[in-house]
Amino acid sequence: LINPKYNSGFARATNLGIKNASHDFILMMNQDAAFIEENSLVNLIEQLKQLPNKTIIGCNLTDELGNFQESVWIDDPGIKREWRFSPINQKLHPNWKSVFEAKKQEAHKHEGYVHRINGAFLLLDKSAAKNVEEILFDEDFFLYGEDVEWALRLKKKNWKFYHYPKVTIKHLGSASSSNENIKQQQILGS
Repeated sequence: LINPKYNSGFARATNLGIKNASHDFILMMNQDAAFIEENSLVNLIEQLKQLPNKTIIGCNLTDELGNFQESVWIDDPGIKREWRFSPINQKLHPNWKSVFEAKKQEAHKHEGYVHRINGAFLLLDKSAAKNVEEILFDEDFFLYGEDVEWALRLKKKNWKFYHYPKVTIKHLGSASSSNENIKQQQILGS
């Protein structure tokens, strides 16, 4: 247990753990997440060992009641996503939400490489990195968006994301991001 003695934020705290890890396998799991089944971590490590270097593995997430929670992202923030939510697109394609939701649900059944996985649970082999700095989070992020930036940066360094739906983690509803006003203030730096 490493205590930074102050609330240093997700990125700094996670980096502290990564830098001080004595094993090659790094598990980043939110404090509001828990394994449902025994041997889940062993199964994930065994799966990761079979995958090529520079692979980050994730699994399915549910809330405390067992309901679906997004664990696979099929795209990142950008023009395509903004267009989807625009009033013009909603007028032109009134059923876009149900089509997009069906695509998201289908992506969560798929085992294999995906665009990006949820930052609530990430498992990787740090020995695949050229140096530990390659896999560290940007410490300018305190709580929100750091996993998105991290994933985009690692993809440029040929890391890949793998979804393993045979393991499910209970995640207590993204408790840290439940207040949208606070989340937006942090993202905007205000």
